[in-house]
Amino acid sequence: MTADLLCLSEQKISMKTARETVPFCIAAAEAGGFFHSFLNTLKKYGLLTKYFINGNLVTATISPVPKVLSYLTGRWLEVYASQILESTVSDYAHQHNVDYDIFMNVKVASITSVNKYAHEIDCVISISDKCFAFEAKSGAFDDYSMLYNTRKELKFVPDHYLLLSTSIEDIEVAQTLQYFYEFFITGIETFRESLLTMINKAFA
Repeated sequence: MTADLLCLSEQKISMKTARETVPFCIAAAEAGGFFHSFLNTLKKYGLLTKYFINGNLVTATISPVPKVLSYLTGRWLEVYASQILESTVSDYAHQHNVDYDIFMNVKVASITSVNKYAHEIDCVISISDKCFAFEAKSGAFDDYSMLYNTRKELKFVPDHYLLLSTSIEDIEVAQTLQYFYEFFITGIETFRESLLTMINKAFA
Protein backbone atom coordinates (compact mmCIF):
# COMPACT_ATOMS: atom_id res chain seq x y z
CA MET A 1 0.00 0.00 0.00
CA THR A 2 2.97 2.32 0.50
CA ALA A 3 4.90 1.24 -2.62
CA ASP A 4 3.73 4.17 -4.78
CA LEU A 5 4.58 6.66 -2.04
CA LEU A 6 8.09 5.29 -1.54
CA CYS A 7 8.75 4.95 -5.27
CA LEU A 8 7.64 8.50 -6.05
CA SER A 9 9.50 9.90 -3.04
CA GLU A 10 12.71 8.27 -4.27
CA GLN A 11 12.17 9.65 -7.77
CA LYS A 12 11.60 13.17 -6.48
CA ILE A 13 14.64 13.01 -4.20
CA SER A 14 16.85 11.71 -7.01
CA MET A 15 15.67 14.65 -9.13
CA LYS A 16 16.65 16.95 -6.26
CA THR A 17 13.10 18.23 -5.93
CA ALA A 18 12.46 17.05 -2.38
CA ARG A 19 11.79 20.63 -1.27
CA GLU A 20 8.87 20.75 -3.66
CA THR A 21 5.39 19.43 -3.06
CA VAL A 22 5.24 15.71 -3.84
CA PRO A 23 1.82 14.66 -5.18
CA PHE A 24 0.80 11.05 -5.75
CA CYS A 25 -2.46 9.11 -6.03
CA ILE A 26 -3.68 6.50 -3.58
CA ALA A 27 -4.54 3.27 -5.44
CA ALA A 28 -7.95 2.79 -3.78
CA ALA A 29 -10.32 5.22 -2.09
CA GLU A 30 -10.81 2.85 0.87
CA ALA A 31 -7.07 3.19 1.63
CA GLY A 32 -7.62 6.79 2.70
CA GLY A 33 -7.87 5.95 6.41
CA PHE A 34 -4.68 3.91 6.33
CA PHE A 35 -2.76 6.62 4.49
CA HIS A 36 -3.91 9.32 6.87
CA SER A 37 -2.54 7.29 9.78
CA PHE A 38 0.66 6.40 7.91
CA LEU A 39 1.38 9.94 6.71
CA ASN A 40 0.58 11.34 10.13
CA THR A 41 3.23 9.00 11.56
CA LEU A 42 5.77 10.17 8.95
CA LYS A 43 4.97 13.78 9.84
CA LYS A 44 5.19 13.08 13.58
CA TYR A 45 8.71 11.68 13.14
CA GLY A 46 9.77 14.54 10.89
CA LEU A 47 10.00 12.81 7.51
CA LEU A 48 7.24 14.99 6.10
CA THR A 49 6.80 18.66 6.87
CA LYS A 50 3.16 18.59 5.80
CA TYR A 51 0.60 16.55 3.87
CA PHE A 52 -2.97 16.91 2.65
CA ILE A 53 -5.45 14.24 1.54
CA ASN A 54 -8.30 15.12 -0.83
CA GLY A 55 -10.17 12.02 -1.93
CA ASN A 56 -7.65 9.78 -3.68
CA LEU A 57 -5.05 12.51 -4.05
CA VAL A 58 -2.32 13.00 -1.47
CA THR A 59 -0.06 16.04 -1.51
CA ALA A 60 2.99 15.90 0.73
CA THR A 61 6.27 17.74 1.33
CA ILE A 62 9.39 15.78 2.25
CA SER A 63 11.88 17.22 4.72
CA PRO A 64 15.19 18.04 2.93
CA VAL A 65 17.32 16.87 5.90
CA PRO A 66 20.00 14.37 4.68
CA LYS A 67 19.09 11.51 7.06
CA VAL A 68 15.43 11.80 6.04
CA LEU A 69 16.35 11.63 2.36
CA SER A 70 18.66 8.66 3.04
CA TYR A 71 15.89 6.83 4.89
CA LEU A 72 13.31 7.34 2.14
CA THR A 73 15.71 6.32 -0.64
CA GLY A 74 16.68 2.98 0.81
CA ARG A 75 17.49 2.98 4.52
CA TRP A 76 13.88 1.96 5.28
CA LEU A 77 14.48 -1.27 3.36
CA GLU A 78 17.54 -2.10 5.46
CA VAL A 79 15.52 -1.61 8.66
CA TYR A 80 12.62 -3.71 7.35
CA ALA A 81 14.88 -6.48 6.04
CA SER A 82 16.91 -6.69 9.27
CA GLN A 83 13.72 -7.20 11.30
CA ILE A 84 12.49 -9.98 9.02
CA LEU A 85 15.93 -11.60 8.95
CA GLU A 86 16.29 -11.56 12.73
CA SER A 87 12.83 -12.98 13.45
CA THR A 88 12.97 -15.63 10.71
CA VAL A 89 16.50 -16.84 11.37
CA SER A 90 16.15 -16.84 15.17
CA ASP A 91 12.85 -18.76 14.96
CA TYR A 92 14.44 -21.37 12.69
CA ALA A 93 17.54 -21.71 14.88
CA HIS A 94 15.51 -22.11 18.06
CA GLN A 95 13.16 -24.65 16.48
CA HIS A 96 16.11 -26.76 15.32
CA ASN A 97 18.30 -26.08 18.37
CA VAL A 98 21.26 -24.70 16.41
CA ASP A 99 23.46 -21.61 16.81
CA TYR A 100 23.18 -18.61 14.50
CA ASP A 101 24.77 -15.23 13.87
CA ILE A 102 23.70 -12.27 11.76
CA PHE A 103 26.29 -9.72 10.63
CA MET A 104 25.07 -6.52 8.95
CA ASN A 105 27.03 -4.40 6.45
CA VAL A 106 29.94 -6.79 6.07
CA LYS A 107 33.00 -5.39 4.30
CA VAL A 108 35.34 -7.82 2.58
CA ALA A 109 38.92 -6.61 2.24
CA SER A 110 40.76 -6.78 -1.05
CA ILE A 111 43.51 -9.43 -1.22
CA THR A 112 45.79 -6.81 -2.77
CA SER A 113 45.35 -4.12 -0.11
CA VAL A 114 44.09 -4.19 3.48
CA ASN A 115 43.04 -0.56 3.09
CA LYS A 116 40.59 -1.30 0.28
CA TYR A 117 37.31 -3.16 0.27
CA ALA A 118 36.60 -5.55 -2.57
CA HIS A 119 32.94 -6.00 -1.63
CA GLU A 120 30.35 -4.79 0.86
CA ILE A 121 27.54 -7.23 1.62
CA ASP A 122 24.35 -6.08 3.31
CA CYS A 123 24.20 -9.14 5.53
CA VAL A 124 25.99 -12.43 6.19
CA ILE A 125 24.13 -15.12 8.13
CA SER A 126 25.48 -18.26 9.71
CA ILE A 127 23.17 -21.04 10.88
CA SER A 128 24.89 -24.08 12.36
CA ASP A 129 27.60 -24.90 9.78
CA LYS A 130 25.90 -23.10 6.85
CA CYS A 131 26.72 -19.58 5.65
CA PHE A 132 24.40 -17.30 3.65
CA ALA A 133 24.67 -13.85 2.07
CA PHE A 134 21.86 -11.32 1.67
CA GLU A 135 21.54 -8.16 -0.43
CA ALA A 136 18.72 -5.59 -0.48
CA LYS A 137 18.14 -3.16 -3.34
CA SER A 138 15.48 -0.44 -3.41
CA GLY A 139 14.29 1.44 -6.47
CA ALA A 140 15.17 0.44 -10.01
CA PHE A 141 17.80 -2.33 -9.98
CA ASP A 142 18.75 -4.71 -12.78
CA ASP A 143 22.49 -5.32 -12.40
CA TYR A 144 22.08 -9.00 -11.58
CA SER A 145 25.35 -9.90 -13.29
CA MET A 146 27.21 -7.78 -10.73
CA LEU A 147 25.74 -9.83 -7.87
CA TYR A 148 26.35 -13.03 -9.82
CA ASN A 149 30.05 -12.13 -10.06
CA THR A 150 30.19 -11.09 -6.40
CA ARG A 151 28.70 -14.43 -5.31
CA LYS A 152 31.24 -16.34 -7.39
CA GLU A 153 34.21 -14.26 -6.19
CA LEU A 154 33.23 -14.77 -2.55
CA LYS A 155 32.67 -18.50 -3.12
CA PHE A 156 29.10 -18.53 -1.84
CA VAL A 157 27.05 -21.56 -2.78
CA PRO A 158 24.43 -20.44 -5.38
CA ASP A 159 21.47 -21.45 -3.22
CA HIS A 160 22.95 -19.63 -0.20
CA TYR A 161 22.72 -16.14 -1.71
CA LEU A 162 19.53 -14.03 -1.64
CA LEU A 163 18.56 -10.71 -3.23
CA LEU A 164 15.56 -8.69 -2.05
CA SER A 165 14.61 -6.12 -4.68
CA THR A 166 11.68 -3.70 -4.37
CA SER A 167 11.49 -3.48 -8.17
CA ILE A 168 10.35 -7.13 -8.44
CA GLU A 169 6.62 -7.68 -8.09
CA ASP A 170 6.07 -10.69 -10.37
CA ILE A 171 6.92 -14.14 -8.95
CA GLU A 172 7.45 -15.55 -12.44
CA VAL A 173 10.02 -12.82 -13.17
CA ALA A 174 11.83 -13.61 -9.92
CA GLN A 175 11.90 -17.33 -10.70
CA THR A 176 13.23 -16.72 -14.22
CA LEU A 177 15.97 -14.45 -12.89
CA GLN A 178 16.87 -17.12 -10.32
CA TYR A 179 17.24 -19.68 -13.10
CA PHE A 180 19.67 -17.52 -15.09
CA TYR A 181 21.71 -16.01 -12.25
CA GLU A 182 21.71 -18.98 -9.89
CA PHE A 183 20.79 -17.33 -6.60
CA PHE A 184 17.52 -16.59 -4.77
CA ILE A 185 15.73 -13.45 -5.94
CA THR A 186 12.57 -12.09 -4.35
CA GLY A 187 10.33 -9.07 -3.98
CA ILE A 188 8.92 -7.65 -0.74
CA GLU A 189 5.79 -9.82 -0.61
CA THR A 190 7.64 -13.15 -0.86
CA PHE A 191 10.77 -12.16 1.09
CA ARG A 192 10.15 -14.17 4.27
CA GLU A 193 8.95 -17.19 2.25
CA SER A 194 12.05 -17.07 0.01
CA LEU A 195 14.35 -16.70 3.01
CA LEU A 196 12.83 -19.79 4.65
CA THR A 197 12.99 -21.72 1.37
CA MET A 198 16.70 -20.92 1.07
CA ILE A 199 17.40 -22.03 4.65
CA ASN A 200 15.31 -25.20 4.44
CA LYS A 201 16.91 -26.19 1.15
CA ALA A 202 20.38 -25.81 2.65
CA PHE A 203 19.56 -28.25 5.44
CA ALA A 204 17.47 -30.68 3.37
